Amino acid sequence: MGTITPTFTKIRSQNGGVDAILVKWVLGNADQGQPVQMTWLPDKSVQFDGTWGSATAVLEGSNVDDGTGTHTFITLNDPTGNALSFTSNGQKQVTEVTSWVRPRTSGGTGTTVTAALLMRRPFR
Repeated sequence: MGTITPTFTKIRSQNGGVDAILVKWVLGNADQGQPVQMTWLPDKSVQFDGTWGSATAVLEGSNVDDGTGTHTFITLNDPTGNALSFTSNGQKQVTEVTSWVRPRTSGGTGTTVTAALLMRRPFR
């Protein structure tokens, strides 16, 4: 089990401003992504894609920090109340806005799954 550092890509609008950020983690067996905090980008969707090897991937969020960097994470939901839990490639919208967000995998063998989280500003 490892903590995977994400990569960040700025998505620019036609006028050159940053409208969204794409955050990616490449997860193996029982990995968790390093949490990111971007509450100024509340609209989110997540896509998981890769080689599953019987793994399950979830997107988790937390608003709880004990002051030492330890967070209490829970699985987030889509707009219909279903947990953001995947066992194959898929994409869903994220309902909750949390202080911290990360992907996590469990189970599986030979797993290599990319978690791609797109976060954008609300339209004005």
